[in-house]
Amino acid sequence: SGTPIEGATVSLQPVGQTEFVFGKLPGRENGIEVLTDAEGNFRISNAPPGFATVTAAAPDYARESFPNNEVTADAPTILNFSLPAGQRIAGIVTDDEGNPIRGAAVGSFAISAKAPMSVMSRTDQDGRFEVIGLIEGPYALDVSANGFIKNIVKPIMSGSTDEHIVLERQGSALVRVIGANGKPLTSFDVDVRRYFPDQDMPGIMHDRPTDRVRRDLVRDAALLDVVL
Repeated sequence: SGTPIEGATVSLQPVGQTEFVFGKLPGRENGIEVLTDAEGNFRISNAPPGFATVTAAAPDYARESFPNNEVTADAPTILNFSLPAGQRIAGIVTDDEGNPIRGAAVGSFAISAKAPMSVMSRTDQDGRFEVIGLIEGPYALDVSANGFIKNIVKPIMSGSTDEHIVLERQGSALVRVIGANGKPLTSFDVDVRRYFPDQDMPGIMHDRPTDRVRRDLVRDAALLDVVL
């Protein structure tokens, strides 16, 4: 309609090596984010040079993206978004005792092939989350948090605002590796396998990568808290 949208989220996701780095930072899964002002204007002043995808989304509006824009220091990149009507999914993430989980990652993935879309969000201090900028259709929510088992819930229709996702706590083990001389080792790998008393071979856990401990990567490499 041409009406300015105040408070819309505009994110810049660098493409390539920088994109991998940003994806590992909690809260930066979507890249650099800013909000629009009362006139719908936005400015991202700390964008790294190179190619990037820029996306805009707002509550009750569907998101729009401009992929592979070249960002240079010579001149500003001007992008104008026109957002159609959209929907959202909202709710709360708790443990099995009802305690809210803060900072849980909530990934929303479209199930319908006609509307491929993936959106990342995080829960606030009260465990609540809101995924905005969705188009109508079914979605899967991939929810994870440190110390908890990942939970994938589907299908969830866009427009649902009272979802309650429960995460089960994980077990853990503190590993200390000692050499034959009695001194702690500071470089080692740890693999976790399932144990079955009636089987000779341990079970392989395909969804759990090897923990690699190196002296130059951790402060106390002799100790490793392994999440099971």
